[in-house]
Amino acid sequence: MKSWALVLTVLFFLAGSDATETKTPSVKEIMQKLHGGKGLRIKLNKDMRAEKLDWTEIQKDTKEILKFAEALPKNEPPRGEKESWQKLSEVYIANAKALDTAADKQDTASLKSAFAKMGGSCTKCHNAHKPPMD
Repeated sequence: MKSWALVLTVLFFLAGSDATETKTPSVKEIMQKLHGGKGLRIKLNKDMRAEKLDWTEIQKDTKEILKFAEALPKNEPPRGEKESWQKLSEVYIANAKALDTAADKQDTASLKSAFAKMGGSCTKCHNAHKPPMD
């Protein structure tokens, strides 16, 4: 009987540790991961300029970009209306999906186009939702 209690305790512990690993990243964490000094978009921009593209690396990065983009609307907007936040997040996600699809197809022109569109969606969202700098 005591062994079942031990098994249940271990299962609860593992379930609890799993929950912390799947925590939704904050807006700040997402922006830092994607656009920070060594962010994924900066890395991808550099990788797209290579003479011979490393599609395995690019595909890995676009999947990670998409994962973080999809986490964005799970957060509350730092400022502004929630409806606007959701709409602008969906545009950002659509651009991230196009980026990932282009990488999967190894389509350089579509990759660069989707990359530009994704970057172009930043200003509108920042104007509506980014809090002022302290």
